Amino acid sequence: MAFKGELSKLPIADVMQSIHQNGMSGALAIRDDYGERLIAFEEGMVTGCAVPEGREHGIAEELVRRKVVEQNQVKTSRFFRKKGGLRKTLKRKNILDSEAFVSLARTLVLERIYDCFLLEKGGFEFLEDYDKSRFDPDELAADIKIQPSSILMEAMRRVDEWQRIKRSIPSFREVYVAAREPTDDDDELDAALLQLTGPGELTLEAVFDQLPQPRFTCCERVLELVNQSALRVATAPEYLRLGKAATSSGDLDLAMSHFRRGLTYERGNSELNQLLVEVLERKGDKQAAADERKRFAGVLMEQGDREAAKEQFAKISMLVPTDPLPLERLLDLQVESKEEDAAGASAKKLVAVYVKLGLGEKAKGVYPRLLMLKPKDPGLRQALAETHATLNENAVAATIYKELAQAALDARDEPQATRYLKRAQELTPNDPKLRGWLKDLESGAHAQRIKQRRRYVILAVLMVVVGLAGVWVSFEATGLGYLQRASVDSFETVDGGPEGVLTAIVQHEDQLANLPTFAVLARAWGEDQVQALLRLYARELERAEHDLRLPPVPSPPAATLAVEKDFTRAFKPWDDDPSLEELIDQAEARWREAAANPSRAEPLLEEARALAQEARQRVGTARAALARAGGADRRKYGGQLAAELPRLYTVVGLLEIRSPQARELLTLADPTPPKAPDDAEGDE
Repeated sequence: MAFKGELSKLPIADVMQSIHQNGMSGALAIRDDYGERLIAFEEGMVTGCAVPEGREHGIAEELVRRKVVEQNQVKTSRFFRKKGGLRKTLKRKNILDSEAFVSLARTLVLERIYDCFLLEKGGFEFLEDYDKSRFDPDELAADIKIQPSSILMEAMRRVDEWQRIKRSIPSFREVYVAAREPTDDDDELDAALLQLTGPGELTLEAVFDQLPQPRFTCCERVLELVNQSALRVATAPEYLRLGKAATSSGDLDLAMSHFRRGLTYERGNSELNQLLVEVLERKGDKQAAADERKRFAGVLMEQGDREAAKEQFAKISMLVPTDPLPLERLLDLQVESKEEDAAGASAKKLVAVYVKLGLGEKAKGVYPRLLMLKPKDPGLRQALAETHATLNENAVAATIYKELAQAALDARDEPQATRYLKRAQELTPNDPKLRGWLKDLESGAHAQRIKQRRRYVILAVLMVVVGLAGVWVSFEATGLGYLQRASVDSFETVDGGPEGVLTAIVQHEDQLANLPTFAVLARAWGEDQVQALLRLYARELERAEHDLRLPPVPSPPAATLAVEKDFTRAFKPWDDDPSLEELIDQAEARWREAAANPSRAEPLLEEARALAQEARQRVGTARAALARAGGADRRKYGGQLAAELPRLYTVVGLLEIRSPQARELLTLADPTPPKAPDDAEGDE
């Protein structure tokens, strides 16, 4: 009966028990990363154990290693092998009796089998026919037969102990370095371990090969020395040095082991990773090199070095061009950093890999990601169309090409539009609308319609411009007509002192408010007129202090008593009423308060206008009284009136004139002392 399986599912102990109970003959092959081991059985009894090829050493080498015999004695026994083999030769020369030879052979076989129990990964298979040359003839001559049940107790003990050892000794490929020199207090095995590990150049496997004790015993002693701090694991820089030395000597397997162990202790070491990748590539193991670069790229991503990670992913995609993962990561990083050209090249490679692997849905999802960066890029949209065409989705691809053709026509690139439509027709040759569209372009009819439409648009624009110009001219003419009437009316009032100029200004501002919106020139001319009248108004305020502009003295003039009575009524009608000066002060105060409080400006300005209007009425009454007076009365009362006029008409101007320049030209400074009218006026 033959059977096989995985060590992770069926332990070796159960396998050997089954072989023993069924009395099977053959060999149990155990395969792992180190190679194939063979445990020979004869009717269920263990008769021998062969180690993986390339690591063999027979009883002769074991006798020398354990210092039972000298090397020259073993060579002599080989010479006389025809006389009975190593066992009989050693007995004949009184070097080692048969019982000791068999005991040593049994111990060697058991140690090899115990090592098999420590394997956790790998497979097994029972072979009825196997290569007997794998077994040492001297070992077979010992005629060993071991019952499997006698092996299991020690094997299980070692398995349990091995779990503890592995926590400190993860691999026989580890390099340990002695932390001290051997002393006289050390036993022979400890001294040998410290001696061999002193230079820090040998792996545990190489150290154990030079020791006379079984490997398991050596592991136990190494663990004790580690716990005593007499041994330590090599550091990452030491592994780097050892790996470089192994590479120089051409031992790539050893170099690879050193670099990997170094990365175990310094995961992000870029030099270790790079050298390991170079060794793997020299060995031709591209997949392993790619896997190592993936791990290193992951470390770089964790460290935030995205540029270096992109470089690693790009190299991985070259090592294993059929693996989409590195291209996916590379594209993600390029899209994140908005490298449009590089992302386009990576997307093209990734689509090809997806298509080759039969991952059509993923292939269709590549270019839409790039179109999020450049939604209208024709190259990306064309690549997306070709992806659909590759997946035999011709209708979708043709739709994209028609959209590209329309975009090209909008950009007035008819040759490019024609090329897009031809490609769409290749994909969907039975589309009648597409054929008509392409024929329209190739015949030139489309270009002719575009030219004709352009002429219509130009003509329409010209007509609109001419129409707008006519409307504008009419608006300007209307505005100039309004301002002309205002100018004519102002000639009748402008010579009437501040009152007349104020009337002219208000008339012009009313006409400006009625001007059409587009009467730009007329509005500018009207505003210039208002500015000129404002300057005239300011000059009239200055003249009002000296010239009341009264008519000639009547003949006969009114009695002084009547003039005094009327004039006094204008300045101070009754005791409870405010004087003319107080009215002006109140109007000025309301104006200032409105300027300081915009939220209450409207009622305050209305109150100020009412006060100013009453003051103007009183000035009219006083002016009428002076018009009937003689020269002496005019000189007596005229100065009082002239003193108040500049302040009054300054306030009135600020209240009535809308132009913002009024504040710049009009002031509320205190007037200069009044000056009596000239005697010449009285004589008139």
